[in-house]
Amino acid sequence: MNKLPKILVSCPTAKAKNYTALEWIANTQKFTYPNCEIVVFDNTDDNGENAEYLNQLAVENGFLNFKAIKSDTNNCKSLIEKMCVSHNDCRGLVINGGYSHLLHLESDVICPTDTIENLYLHKKQVAGGLFYRDSGISRKLMAQRRIYRSPRNIISENFLPSEDIHFIDGTLKTAAHIGLGCILINVETLKKIKFRFVENVDMHPDTYFAEDCFRNNIKIFADTNIICKHNNEDWGVYGYTWK
Repeated sequence: MNKLPKILVSCPTAKAKNYTALEWIANTQKFTYPNCEIVVFDNTDDNGENAEYLNQLAVENGFLNFKAIKSDTNNCKSLIEKMCVSHNDCRGLVINGGYSHLLHLESDVICPTDTIENLYLHKKQVAGGLFYRDSGISRKLMAQRRIYRSPRNIISENFLPSEDIHFIDGTLKTAAHIGLGCILINVETLKKIKFRFVENVDMHPDTYFAEDCFRNNIKIFADTNIICKHNNEDWGVYGYTWK
């Protein structure tokens, strides 16, 4: 019998996300896909102490399929740059580590335990689950539709709150952008697309990833039957800014 391909579950993280770290690690340990490995890349401004803390937290709770690695981000000029470095650490591990896919699962996103196999069975280059972003009256589905393409830009916008119910119908459908919260990306796509940012531009690597998929004719699919819990908090309370 053919062995199922090895899939990496990974994401950037930092001390600011420790409030949900134990729940996130515990969630990954319940995944029903039998051949996945869990590795996070920590970009906290330290010498690896937070990565060590996360590894200890996992061991103390009996979670053995987990590893935290310190990203080399101490000389980065912004939080966006730090996140980009860690995104590319995830990418590099997939490419060089013999993995077939990356499940990029953000460190504050809790997904159903059968997410990997459900996304894998779609046999798409890029397919993900959905989650809600922001808070209060700004809370909205992280899904965008494409409006038009100009010579130097690709314009997309969020679905309106009144449109969510029509988009989430349990089927697989294309979207312009669904973030990197819970998304399965095959290794061939990662070889083509490197996570990036533009200095002094307030756009994150997930936006550029969606744009680069479009430029490479790679469709992004949303499995609207997979709805994740997003334990997001305002990073500003931890003294972080995007600049």
